Amino acid sequence: MEFTLQPVPASFDTAQCKAVVHAGISEPAVGHVDAVGSHYKSYLRRREHNLTELDDYDTHILPAQLERARLDADSAAAEKFIVDPADPQLLYLDPIRWKEQDHYRVLGLGSLRHRATPAQIKKAHHQRALEFHPDKRAALGNAHDDNFFKCVQKAYEVLSDPIKRRQYDSVDPAISDELPKAKLDDVQSFFDTYGSVFEREGRFSKRQPVPSLGDFDAPREQVEAFYRFWTGFDSWRSYEYLDKEKEATENREEKRRKDNKRITTLVEQAMAADPRIEKYKEEERKEKELKRIARETAAKKAEMEKQKAEEEKRRIALAKEEEERKQAAEEKRMHKKAVRELYQAVSYLVNNTQQTTSMTRTSRESEVDMLLDSLSHEATVKLRDALRECKNDHSKIQALTATAITSIIEKNPAVAISFSSFRDRQLKQAGQVSASKQREWTAEELELLIKATNKFPGGTLNRWETIGKWLSQHGGFPRRSGDELLHKTNELRKGSRTGGGMLVKELQNKKANHDDERMANEASIRYDGPVLQKAAEKKETKPERPWAPQEQTQLERALQAYPPSYKAPDRWDKIAEAVVGRTKKECKLRVKYLAEQVRAKKAAAAGA
Repeated sequence: MEFTLQPVPASFDTAQCKAVVHAGISEPAVGHVDAVGSHYKSYLRRREHNLTELDDYDTHILPAQLERARLDADSAAAEKFIVDPADPQLLYLDPIRWKEQDHYRVLGLGSLRHRATPAQIKKAHHQRALEFHPDKRAALGNAHDDNFFKCVQKAYEVLSDPIKRRQYDSVDPAISDELPKAKLDDVQSFFDTYGSVFEREGRFSKRQPVPSLGDFDAPREQVEAFYRFWTGFDSWRSYEYLDKEKEATENREEKRRKDNKRITTLVEQAMAADPRIEKYKEEERKEKELKRIARETAAKKAEMEKQKAEEEKRRIALAKEEEERKQAAEEKRMHKKAVRELYQAVSYLVNNTQQTTSMTRTSRESEVDMLLDSLSHEATVKLRDALRECKNDHSKIQALTATAITSIIEKNPAVAISFSSFRDRQLKQAGQVSASKQREWTAEELELLIKATNKFPGGTLNRWETIGKWLSQHGGFPRRSGDELLHKTNELRKGSRTGGGMLVKELQNKKANHDDERMANEASIRYDGPVLQKAAEKKETKPERPWAPQEQTQLERALQAYPPSYKAPDRWDKIAEAVVGRTKKECKLRVKYLAEQVRAKKAAAAGA
């Protein structure tokens, strides 16, 4: 094949062309092309029938060819078909009652019935007409015997007309409309019985072809398509054949409704008895169960992973908190060490006004330790910086220390007893410790002090201030300071007779002759008796070591880390390990003591 390429246009600028040539034109080659394919065949058909459009063949030629092929098949079947011999009983039919006769049996088509083709009907009529024609019957001596011939003619008239034949097939008396049993004995019985019933009913369908019931191994898509077809079954069946002229229209509609209901019942009954439906339901149940198990397994796995992640998160948080605590403790220890070194550098631990003894130095050291344990980390850093600014000024350091201790006592009066030496020193400096300048304690005032200490136990908010107010209100005495109340209470606890021996004896013997109702229910107490002296001696032999703020903080953190919900048997062992220098028993007693203090505070608040 030769072709000529067009020349390049004059306006084309080759300098601006950016085209890239990937390959040149290949050399021509000689090949063979076969005339095959659906398009080529369509072309040949159009050329053979002199058609110009492809649709003309499908619209006009193809249907005619299919109809011609069907007629040829019917003719071939009719040639091979043998008409049934006439039943002798049919010869006595009355042509007047032609609607009651079996047209298929009259023509000898009883074995085919609705399956008989038009060619077969025509052939059967031809044979019956030749056999029972009146002229032939007259030649045999039956001149007036034409009744059966009339029945043959009427049967052919009905069956040769498509409309009349459909009306007759709708009420064919030879075919039953009964439904099979709902439950059958075995699987094969279901397919044999219901298969024939659906085939029988399928002849009334407007949609053709009708799908078959299939067998047990039929694919699910085929079974679902079968029941979809029958659920939407559209029947052409009518009942006007048996009606009289122009009447019973309503009767026909009622028969159609009943027939539709019968088909619906048949489909529902078949679906309920179909073993394949039960098999599909069982498969769906198993599939749902597997999915449920998979979901539960996935949920459990996700929950376990979540719990594991949370546990790891808590572990990391606790480890981080412990590391921060240790780091803070180490920093605080270093700051405390720095503060102690500063105190030592300025000789704070040495009494400048009196001769320094080991007891005095120990008391000062204990005072500094208690101060540092009571201060927070930030307060310790501030105290260190303030001490550095004081340099070697002993008076400024004493004032700074006194301010810090006083602030601690105001925030937590319960620790005031730990700074008793400081308080005594402050009182002596102010001239308030001298017995000559103190107001004497009377027996009645001591009596009320004892009752007040019982009424407001340790742990009460602003305890000594509250006791002082209570004494002033109930006894009418001038109000005493918290230091005086604390000092006198300590003397009474130790059984001291200093400054008030006679008053103690008077107080002990007063209850017998006392008519004050406030003391009516109070038990007699001997502050110098042998029982209290033995208890004091026992307490002196085994003094209870006070809890430092640092130990209290460690205990509180341990209780938060191992709350009562922590059910492990080694809970108190772990708490004791977290509090440095304390045993499990001491921790338990401390917790019990704190709980009692809280209850006492609540009771005092309720009484107030």
